[in-house]
Amino acid sequence: FFFQAEDGIRDPLWSRGLGDVYKRQDMHLLSVGRDRQWIVYNYSSGQYAVVQKQTEAHGRVIWSCNWSQDDNLFATASREKKNSVKFWKKVEAGKWVFDSQITELQTVTAIKFFPEMKGKLRVVAGTEEGDLSVWEKEKDNWKHLINISENLCHGGSVQRILFNERFSRMHQGQWLMASASTDRSIRLLSLTAVSYTHLTLPTKAQVQISVVAVSLKKK
Repeated sequence: FFFQAEDGIRDPLWSRGLGDVYKRQDMHLLSVGRDRQWIVYNYSSGQYAVVQKQTEAHGRVIWSCNWSQDDNLFATASREKKNSVKFWKKVEAGKWVFDSQITELQTVTAIKFFPEMKGKLRVVAGTEEGDLSVWEKEKDNWKHLINISENLCHGGSVQRILFNERFSRMHQGQWLMASASTDRSIRLLSLTAVSYTHLTLPTKAQVQISVVAVSLKKK
């Protein structure tokens, strides 16, 4: 009950057997898979209709995808050694085009936008090696903010990254994040904008858990 699942589906028919399909505002579904393409569907009354398909969006299998909070941008993450993460922006109704990419990352298996960033765009990326890093968009480029310490990361491929908005203190620049890996572990991190601060969970949560605080400000 602690971390709510994404508002999405897994369906071999629509995801081609691999990949996450995210549902946003009961309107659009985004699907990625082994065929290296992404597809945006319109979802209405239980029916799916293809809005746009981008073939060869990446050079290798696309492992993950995620929408920005305003739905005007989405990210795709692949197994490529270069340009593993790409971003696609909405230019008009039913049309998305390539916007930018993170060239420094390799073999990204999970990507997630931060919630409620007050006009900023920030993502967490997880790799096949188990690493976690944070990036922020500045104009047309993505600036590297921080690598999560190796001892706080995973020993296997990162499969999923989620934020818990209920227990985050976003107005104070603090976000509670969970990551899951093939190493059968889950990492719970409190990401803070300016300092190392441990998050105290409400007693009603009835969860005994150790939360590690990580600063996004380089020292």
